[in-house]
Amino acid sequence: RAEVLLRIARLYGDKLNHIDYALASLGEVQKLDPKDPGLRRRLYGLRIELTRRAEKWKELAESLGQLASLLGEGEKEKQLDLYLEQGEVYEARLSDGVSAAAAFKKARQVDPQSRDVLAALEHVLRRHASWTDLIAVLDDKAALFDQADDAQGALRAQREAAQLVTEHGGDRKAAIARWEALRSKAPGDLDGLRALEKLYSQEGNLSEKYLGVVSALADNVPSDKERLTLYRRLVAEYEELPGHGAQAVACLEKIVLLDPEADDAYRGLERHYRQDKSWQLLIDTYRRHAEHAKSGRAELLAALAKVMEVELPGGDAEQARLQAPAALPAWRRVLEVEPEHTTAIEAVPRLSQISDSHE
Repeated sequence: RAEVLLRIARLYGDKLNHIDYALASLGEVQKLDPKDPGLRRRLYGLRIELTRRAEKWKELAESLGQLASLLGEGEKEKQLDLYLEQGEVYEARLSDGVSAAAAFKKARQVDPQSRDVLAALEHVLRRHASWTDLIAVLDDKAALFDQADDAQGALRAQREAAQLVTEHGGDRKAAIARWEALRSKAPGDLDGLRALEKLYSQEGNLSEKYLGVVSALADNVPSDKERLTLYRRLVAEYEELPGHGAQAVACLEKIVLLDPEADDAYRGLERHYRQDKSWQLLIDTYRRHAEHAKSGRAELLAALAKVMEVELPGGDAEQARLQAPAALPAWRRVLEVEPEHTTAIEAVPRLSQISDSHE
């Protein structure tokens, strides 16, 4: 009887164009619950054909899934196509994102390596804001790109997954872990560095990781203006931490390389080098500062001369006598800039006498 009903349905559908009668006949076949696999496949195949022609989308989607579930190991390609079409019908015709995602997930079980399936599933999850599932799909997508030696594709997928965890995951530590994993592969990735800087700053403490991220960000941003701002922030934060003077000095040196007229950076370097008694570095900094200063050059040159005359000898009279010929030109430069500078006026004849005596 099932076979007869199936033939009647085919007659109604193909010859008489009575699709509703044809579908009614197929309904009677289904009620009989035939066990023969071949007959069931023909049943669902015809039902797919008829519901597609009649634009009965819900019935079409159901039939596509039913036929797909009957196919065996040797028919994976056809099974994949059926699940893909089922998902597309649910998504495009029925606006049923949940069922569409379920269909695409079944397609993924058939072929986990299919990028078409992954793209379809990603699209529907994104459209319906299914963030947790979308993150998992993006992780799988990154793994597929890795297997294909597509490093940039993998980074794009990882970056988006990290961004979704940051925005929708509600777990700061998980977000940090994802961005740090991305950073290990792409240390200069600006999106990752900016995200980490924001996440670490929300923790409210100046951790080494946070400072390392800000430093990396400063080294990689395209704008010198932003780079200078970041280096200045690092200087302020390093100076609050005991034992981080060398890092502050390194940032200050980077500032004056970018902006040779940065008065605040020179003064910061001068303070650090004086505290560390790094006299030669202090002399060099005063010299550079005076060269680029728009005002106060005489005082900077006077400070340089005092270091050469007083600090370098360190209270040793013999060393002071030996240093006098080198300090003398420094004081003379002060007078070239400011002829009435009283300290220089006093120092030049005194050091001249010592230098003449030394000679």
